[in-house]
Amino acid sequence: MQTLIRQARHLAQKIISYSCIGLVLACAGLWTKSADAAIHLTCSAATASNLNFGEAVDVLQGAPATTTGTLSYSCNSNTSGWVALCFNLADGSGASTPGTTYNPRQMARTSSPSNKLNYQIFQDSALTIPWGTTKASIINGPLVLKVPIKKDSNLGTVAMYASIAPGQSTALAGSYTSSFTSTIQTEFTWKEVNAGETVTPATCNSGVNVVGSFGFQVYATVANRCYVGTTDLNFGPVSSIKTTAVTGQTQIDMQCTNSSAYQIGLNNGNNSSGNNRYMKKTSGTDLVRYELYTDAGRTVRWGNTKDVDTLRNQPNTTGTGFSLPITVYAQAYPGASVTAGNYADTVTVTVYF
Repeated sequence: MQTLIRQARHLAQKIISYSCIGLVLACAGLWTKSADAAIHLTCSAATASNLNFGEAVDVLQGAPATTTGTLSYSCNSNTSGWVALCFNLADGSGASTPGTTYNPRQMARTSSPSNKLNYQIFQDSALTIPWGTTKASIINGPLVLKVPIKKDSNLGTVAMYASIAPGQSTALAGSYTSSFTSTIQTEFTWKEVNAGETVTPATCNSGVNVVGSFGFQVYATVANRCYVGTTDLNFGPVSSIKTTAVTGQTQIDMQCTNSSAYQIGLNNGNNSSGNNRYMKKTSGTDLVRYELYTDAGRTVRWGNTKDVDTLRNQPNTTGTGFSLPITVYAQAYPGASVTAGNYADTVTVTVYF
């Protein structure tokens, strides 16, 4: 009887021991499963291409120059989910007052004299949403993207849009630039979000993981440009028996890049003989001599040989960015042998700059 009791106790101890071992194994199995389900997500620093407006930016006329760039990023995860990506842009190194010159941004001229060229970087192709940062509230905040993440590697790109600001006709010709090359100027951050969560620039204000910067440069070259507008010269009705010269004048409108010197040349027309200009009868072969001058006294003939008889070295032959009126003085010499009728000639204006 005592032997049976001892065997029963021994069996109970074995059962309890096996149960404890089974419990330990079960607990270990649950702990391992929980670790496998943890989300491991990392996003690496983004890279951006330069924004180059080119070497022929026209600030006088036409539509403002635009350009585009590409920003690339990558994220790695051991499972699927959602992430908010935040791309912050400050005002760039060309700003007149760093940290405050956001709208518009500015590029600085690379040579003397100093000058600024206004531009903006946008989040959208319609050029309506300026691209900003969480560190300044002057313009819209950073570009924020809600991106679905799949297991393993996730690569993506973001378009960057930029435009030269209009109304800068007084900008000097030359090269301009602005740098975005440090975490002060650019910053890439991210955070995990829920599938149904709406993300806004405010999403990037807190709880984000800071990755680093995505440096790039902005370039533009303002080109020397000149635009010419002309008004026809009309001597009006002239008597064929008039023995004195008939005077007249007209106007050339010049718009050239600020501080750019230029010369204006007038050719001899379609009916010239040597350095004598002539108007030709529109329904015949008769000619009336006339001349064009740079001065009101009508003593300095206006020609087309650069540095010789063009209009040059005058206050109105240096561009200001605005349209400047320039007077052309004229004189015609009718004679008794000229038959009645209409006379005309075509003179070509050439601008040297």
